[in-house]
Amino acid sequence: MTDDLDEPETGEAETTAADSSEEVFTGVQAAKLLGITNVKLSRYIEDLHLDIPRGKSLRIARSDFEVLRTYHRNRADGPRFRESEQAREYAAALKEYARIFRSLKQLTAEALKLEKRLRQAIPAALAVIRTLPEPDLILTAPLSISIAPSGKRYRASLPEADLEAMGATRDEALLELRQEIGRTYKRLEKGHFFHGEDPERLRVLKILITRRRE
Repeated sequence: MTDDLDEPETGEAETTAADSSEEVFTGVQAAKLLGITNVKLSRYIEDLHLDIPRGKSLRIARSDFEVLRTYHRNRADGPRFRESEQAREYAAALKEYARIFRSLKQLTAEALKLEKRLRQAIPAALAVIRTLPEPDLILTAPLSISIAPSGKRYRASLPEADLEAMGATRDEALLELRQEIGRTYKRLEKGHFFHGEDPERLRVLKILITRRRE
């Protein structure tokens, strides 16, 4: 078919298209008007299964030519519509937005990792308990309390008596431990031992706590 495109049109080709009044193009003319090579024109005709009359050269009717023109325009490798300045600006802005979004996503992930490291690296703090909630219980000396992060909460502990309490803040953990010390002392003083270490715990607490004399 490719060789036929290069041959000039002759009067010997008697076809239906030639006999009609419809405009007819040779293969060379159609390829030139579409701005494509003869080879590509032949491929278009095969793709579309067009029934184009042939003599020694292709004779393409106007209707078939318009079909070829539309097919060429709609192909990915066909002529492109001119992109407006607004469309180009929109595409560029969208691309920049995507880049910034990716950067923010990465920064957020890094910030969360750093926050986790900071929480794990917070050093334990020291606090002092000078009184207990029970007015009849008196501390023989201020109690040194260790307060350290425990996940998203805080743990206050009295190592001497192996007592601890949790709180959402350092102050809350300290207050909870203060109440726990008083409750534990009263329970153990009554002989309510729930754990094997309770007797030793009571001995330590009696050194740290005494009852107010009436």
